[in-house]
Amino acid sequence: MLALRYVYVLALSTWFGGIILVGAIVSPVSDVTLRRFLLTSYIAAALVLTTLLGMALLGPRPSGFFARLAVALGMLAVTLYAGLHLRTLPVNLLALTAVGGLALLFWEARDGTRAA
Repeated sequence: MLALRYVYVLALSTWFGGIILVGAIVSPVSDVTLRRFLLTSYIAAALVLTTLLGMALLGPRPSGFFARLAVALGMLAVTLYAGLHLRTLPVNLLALTAVGGLALLFWEARDGTRAA
């Protein structure tokens, strides 16, 4: 269970950090950078969703599980839409995904504080 939580936090941090890095620091990005970012985002999203579901199945569900799952699925949907249909990273979509990432990181930090 602890390993799943670490993978969850690492994948979420990678996803959120990539959004901040690409959206705020190195924007605009080249085609190669955009493809790498999107591939990393898809992998991180799959890990976030898989580990979140794994934590719910193997032990007590994390607090706000269904809200977390909805936020992660929404973030994935926005990322997929930007990558597959738009083939670009509009700032409004990046901001929407970043807000979702902040919400998930807040939940995880709050749960970690309660467990300590």
